[in-house]
Amino acid sequence: MYKKVLAEIDETITSEASARYVLKFAKLNNASIYLCFIHKKEAKFEKASAILKKLFLEAEKNNLKAECIIKKGERLKELKDIILK
Repeated sequence: MYKKVLAEIDETITSEASARYVLKFAKLNNASIYLCFIHKKEAKFEKASAILKKLFLEAEKNNLKAECIIKKGERLKELKDIILK
């Protein structure tokens, strides 16, 4: 069984849709979910943070343990740091 799942969010509707599948997957596996947004200066922070908030509240509503992670930097490096933590 999976204990933790990670969903990376950006400002697109595609990332929100895929994160909703991750929420369902986490619920089926009774796993914790980590919602993360990694941005550079030019990112649309407001839109992505609104998506994070919406997904976090949905996770709580479904009794899932959820954590939001917001980091600034290079996407692959930051994802690696999150995964290895």
